[in-house]
Amino acid sequence: MSDANFPIVAKPITKGERALTGSGQGELLELSPFDLANANPLATRARYFNVSSTIPELIEVLPPDLVRQELANRCAEKSLTLSEAEPHIKIAALNAFFDGFSPIDEHVQFATSVTAAIVEHTKRKRSNPRYERFYYALPHVVNKSQPLPARKDYDLLEGRSFILKGVCSTGRAAFVKRLRAMYGPPISAEPDMPDAPPGIWYFPTLTVELEECESLEDVIESMRSTFVAEIQDPTFGQKAIFRALKGRDAKIAAIAACLLLNVGLFILDGADVEHIGCDFEGILAFAVKLKSYGIPVLLSCTDAFFRRASLGSSRTGKALNGTIVTLRPFKAPDELKGDVVFDDENSDLDFDEWTSYCVFFWLGGLFGDRSRPMPKGLPAWTYEICMGRIGWLAAGFKALHEKLVWCPDTVLTEVFVTSFFEEQLAYCQDARLALKAAQSNQTVNETDFTRFMDHFEANAAEQLKFLPTLAIAPRTRARR
Repeated sequence: MSDANFPIVAKPITKGERALTGSGQGELLELSPFDLANANPLATRARYFNVSSTIPELIEVLPPDLVRQELANRCAEKSLTLSEAEPHIKIAALNAFFDGFSPIDEHVQFATSVTAAIVEHTKRKRSNPRYERFYYALPHVVNKSQPLPARKDYDLLEGRSFILKGVCSTGRAAFVKRLRAMYGPPISAEPDMPDAPPGIWYFPTLTVELEECESLEDVIESMRSTFVAEIQDPTFGQKAIFRALKGRDAKIAAIAACLLLNVGLFILDGADVEHIGCDFEGILAFAVKLKSYGIPVLLSCTDAFFRRASLGSSRTGKALNGTIVTLRPFKAPDELKGDVVFDDENSDLDFDEWTSYCVFFWLGGLFGDRSRPMPKGLPAWTYEICMGRIGWLAAGFKALHEKLVWCPDTVLTEVFVTSFFEEQLAYCQDARLALKAAQSNQTVNETDFTRFMDHFEANAAEQLKFLPTLAIAPRTRARR
């Protein structure tokens, strides 16, 4: 929590207005919720937090230009001093290169839809007097191992499902990371009034990295680990939640914990075909149950996982039924007539998507130095190697900028760039060869297809006549 986002108000604070608002790291600031919401509206607005009430939550959907601004992030610090610094200082600055993100229209539209779902859930539970009774009944559910109260008894509406899918290296993980950053870290609100409700936590997002999970038990343990890491000096009631998440009724306790801790968006990130051999049906069924209590759910997965999971049971279909956005590899770039020259920082550079990302990564590694033109052939050369995958492009550009730090006079020719990028992408060489074979209508054997299924788009199995490979038997390991 920084002073820029949550400024301390200088106006004297009365005892009746005062509240203590703390970050997940335990930092406490003495603030007036009313003054904080009005003293710097832009800072409050940019972070979406309604700090004029006990629970700081999303209360409005921002316009697309502000969403784009929140999602965007530099690859490295923009500093002329840094651009003239010693090589070892530049190399250190390039460590954050992969944090760079330049949103396209699909990112902005999807983020706006997700935000709208969170806002709808927040407003409906606030305007529902029955929800307050439901909310304060949840600790009893956790402590006594009772079943969750029926959703219909409290007029709770179903949450929304969002599926973000695409082949590997199309930027899904980077987008989810920026989405989480846009919503901000967990926040606690501690009232100072004797007759006020106890302290309340709000988790804008709760993310489970599925590459670390093979079962629903692993998912719940990941949730518990996040809660324990964020909630320092937990209360007696919060300790009871932590214990219940390791108990016999951990599934019920996990849903109750998400409601008690005001999880705004539940994210399952990184599902691929390896999870088909795990308890993916149980994990998705849990997401459906959580969604039934109003919390929006976002699943980020590969095309192959989505295609194979859709062949499962009906309860799996319920988890996959939602707003779907597919991040596809970019199309081939247009031919440039000359090197890209950056005369004016405010000049309008209108390019296709792949070239735009090349410009973004090129400038991002130069620390704001616009004196070096980008070679006109760079988009075409990199596209041939990266095959429209933005993740592969970022990996190549980071290494290229490190090379230019040590050897600034390097001449970027097609032969050099091609050889350099291929060396950096050696870890995925077999996958690229299989993709190239498929694109050129050459034979792709079944072994290569199953090995690199996550790199192929959803219709590849039909086109390559490997449809039987997608078939899975319930509760058995998928063919891989």
